[in-house]
Amino acid sequence: MFILLRTVNWETLDALVIDFAKAENLIEYSSSTSSSSPSSSSSYHSRLIILQIRRALETGDIDAAIDLLQVHAPLVLDDHRFLFRLHKQEAYKEFKHVILAFLYDKDDQSSPVENEWSEKRKYDIAGLLSSVLRAHLHAYDPLFSLTLRYLISTHKGYCLHQGASSPISDLTAP
Repeated sequence: MFILLRTVNWETLDALVIDFAKAENLIEYSSSTSSSSPSSSSSYHSRLIILQIRRALETGDIDAAIDLLQVHAPLVLDDHRFLFRLHKQEAYKEFKHVILAFLYDKDDQSSPVENEWSEKRKYDIAGLLSSVLRAHLHAYDPLFSLTLRYLISTHKGYCLHQGASSPISDLTAP
């Protein structure tokens, strides 16, 4: 006998189980509680978040898991032992990558980390760090900002003249 597995409607299942438990007097509930499941929707949502976090961890996307935890369960991240274990997973992945970079010669075309030594990689890292530092230190180039603002306003004027709305009009909104 084959059983077809379909997506389970957890809200309905929760409501049925809670209604059965109430009818059989298996759980106590206050009279102010509504007859339907009081938190089945939030329970379903919570299970969905838990599943997303679990999948992120299983695929090694530690940053996504931590981001989800910060939004939905920040108290979990207060446990420094748990947070350390999450960061350790990330560090281990980076460590393996670095070890491969040391094992292979920088000119070895068969290296799985060949791009670590490329000129493009160096420029990418330098550019990324410069951008992060500019944002962190609020060191923006005023000439660039003024030029960009001018180009955006010119584009908005052009679109207005053509009778179309500018898709970037909200970038310079006060």
